[in-house]
Amino acid sequence: MMQGNGLSDAYRATLTRLKAQKGNKSKLGLKVLMWVLHSERPLSAKELCHALGVELGSTDLDHENVPALRTLLASSLGLVTVEESSSTVRLVHFTLQEHLLSDSTLFHRSHSTIAEVCLTYLNSKPVRDLSPTLSHRSQSIISEAHLALSNSGSVPDLSPTLSYRFQSIISEARLTLSNSGSIRDPLPTLFYKSDSTISRVCLSYLNFSSVQELRPTLSPVSATTPLLEYASLYWAEHARKEMTENVKILALRLFDKFDENISARLILLYYYYATEDLLIHFDFGKVPIGFTGPHGAAFLGIVEIFAAVLKMKEWDLNARDFLSFTPLMWAAIRGHEGVVKALLERGDINLNVEDRVFHLTPLSWATLKGHEGVVKVFLEQEGINPNGAGAQDSHTPLFLATISGHVGIIKMLLEREDINPNQASGRDAELPLSEAVKRGHEGVVKVLLEREDVNPNLVDPQTGFTPLQYAAGNGQDGIVKMLLERSDTRTDIRDNKNQTPLSLALSLGHDEIARMISECVGTKPNAGDPSGQASLPLSPADPDTPEVVSDCQGSIPNPAGTTIPSTEPPSPPRPPLLWPLKFWHSLRNIANAPPTLPMAINRHLIIASFVCILAFLLYILPFPSPDVFSFYR
Repeated sequence: MMQGNGLSDAYRATLTRLKAQKGNKSKLGLKVLMWVLHSERPLSAKELCHALGVELGSTDLDHENVPALRTLLASSLGLVTVEESSSTVRLVHFTLQEHLLSDSTLFHRSHSTIAEVCLTYLNSKPVRDLSPTLSHRSQSIISEAHLALSNSGSVPDLSPTLSYRFQSIISEARLTLSNSGSIRDPLPTLFYKSDSTISRVCLSYLNFSSVQELRPTLSPVSATTPLLEYASLYWAEHARKEMTENVKILALRLFDKFDENISARLILLYYYYATEDLLIHFDFGKVPIGFTGPHGAAFLGIVEIFAAVLKMKEWDLNARDFLSFTPLMWAAIRGHEGVVKALLERGDINLNVEDRVFHLTPLSWATLKGHEGVVKVFLEQEGINPNGAGAQDSHTPLFLATISGHVGIIKMLLEREDINPNQASGRDAELPLSEAVKRGHEGVVKVLLEREDVNPNLVDPQTGFTPLQYAAGNGQDGIVKMLLERSDTRTDIRDNKNQTPLSLALSLGHDEIARMISECVGTKPNAGDPSGQASLPLSPADPDTPEVVSDCQGSIPNPAGTTIPSTEPPSPPRPPLLWPLKFWHSLRNIANAPPTLPMAINRHLIIASFVCILAFLLYILPFPSPDVFSFYR
C-alpha cells in the first residue's frame, strides 16, 4: 500500500484521467464523487442511480435517464465501491475523502446542487401523486428484513430494540398467547401446538438483530421512488449549508399544500424515530392535516426559507396541525431561535397557547427541550406567562426545567420576580424542589434553595414526603446538607407512614445522614421530634470544620469570617450515641408488626427495652447540670 505523498499522487493521477474521459463519463464520474462525498448518510446503489437521473427543474421523473450502477462505477474509475453487506456506495478508502475535501475547486456548489435535486424530486408529479398515509410501510420493512437475513447467511443474536409498529404487534401476539394458554390442534398427535410454534418463529424472526438494526423504510413505494426518503429527510440539511435562489424557489413550491405531500409525513416519522419522546399520539394511518407550509418551515428551521414562506400568502400562524401544534410550538420544540424571533416580530402570535395533548406552551416546550436561547427570547416578551398557561394538568416551565436538569434555564426563570418557585403542577401536584431531590439533581437543588422564597418544607401530597425526607431516604448526603443549611428547614414533619427524616434515614442505614439531621435537632424552630427519636446527643463539631458553619451547628455566618455564637445555651460535649437510637428504632418496628410473634420474642423485647433504657440512663448520669434535659426537648 502506498503511503503519504505517494497515495495523494495516485489520487491526483486518477482524477486527471477521470476528467479526461470522453462524452458524459467525466461529468458523471464527478457527480458520483460529489454525492458520495457530501451525502448526509451512505446512499444505497438505487438511491444514487436515481439521484443522478434527475433533471433539474423537471416536473416529471424519467426513468430512462437513470444510469445503471455499472456505468457509475466505470465512470468513477474505481474510486467508489459498493458494500456487499449493505448495498451502499462508498469511497474506496477513507484517505480519498481527505484528498477530495482538500481540493475546493473540484466541486461547484455541491450542497446546493444536492438540495436542488432533492427538491426537484419531491416536486415531481409521481411523488406528489403519492398518498401520505404510508399504508404499505410495514410490507417494505419486512421485505428489507427478509433481504438482510438472506444476505447475512447466519442467524443473528436477539436485540431488545424493536420498531414502534412491531412492538405493538408483538405485544398483542404475546398477550394473545398468554391469555389462550394452550392452543388445541385438530390433530394433537401429529402436530403439537402448531399455531404457537409458528408464532414463536415469527416473533424470533422479528427479534433478529438484522431485522431490528434495519433503518426504518419510510418510503411506501421504494421500488419506484427510491430517492424519496433521502430527498425528504435531508434536502434541508444541504440547503442549510448552502442556499441559492433556485433552492428557495423549489422549497416554496414544496411548502405549497405541504400537508398533502408525502415528504411532510416522512420528516415527522423520522423525527419520531429519532426521539421517541414526543409524538406519542402519532397515528401512522392518518394524513398530517394542518401541517402546512409555516409548520413545515418552522420545523426545519431555515430562517431564510421560513421568511419566504410567510410572504407566499396570508397564513393563519396560530393555526394548529393534526397534533394541535402551532408553527411557534414547532420552532420552540426544535430550538430554532431565528424562526421564533421572526414569528414574535409579527405581533399577532399567541405566546401562551397550549397544545391539546400535553397542555404545554411554547415556553414550556423550549424549557423541556433545554433550548436556552429560545427560552431567553420568550422571557423577553411582555405578554409571556412564565408560570405556564395554568391548565389543571399542565406543568410549569420551572418544573419541566427541573426534571430535565437544565440549570441555566432554571437560573433565567428564577431571576424573574413573577415566577412562583413553590407552584405545584400536573395532576399529581408535583413540586419543583421535591422533584429535583428525587432525581438527584444537586445543581438544581442548590439553585432553587438560593432563592429565599423557596419553601423547603412543602409536602408531596402523594407520599407525604418533604424534600428532606426524599433526600434522607435516597441517601443523598450532599442534598441533605444543603437542605439543613437553610434555617427554615424542618426535621419533624412526618410522612404518610408516620416517619420523620431521621427515622427514615436510620431505617435505611444512612448513618451519616442520620448524624447530620440529629445535629440540627433542637437548633431550629419547630425542629423537635415529638417521638424522642431525634433528641439524642451527638459528638461535637469536628475541629477541622470551616469557620462559616450552618445554623444547625449553633452559629451563623459572619461576613468578617468569624462565627457569632447562637443565643441558645450551648450543649455540653457528648460522645456519639447513635447505636441506642438505631436499636430503639428497630424495636419499635418489631413492636408495630402484626401480633403473630411467639411469646418468647415478646419477652425478649421487654428485656431488650430494659437494657436500652438502662444504657441511656447510665449515659446521662455523668452530666448532672440543670440544663441537661433541655437538649432533648
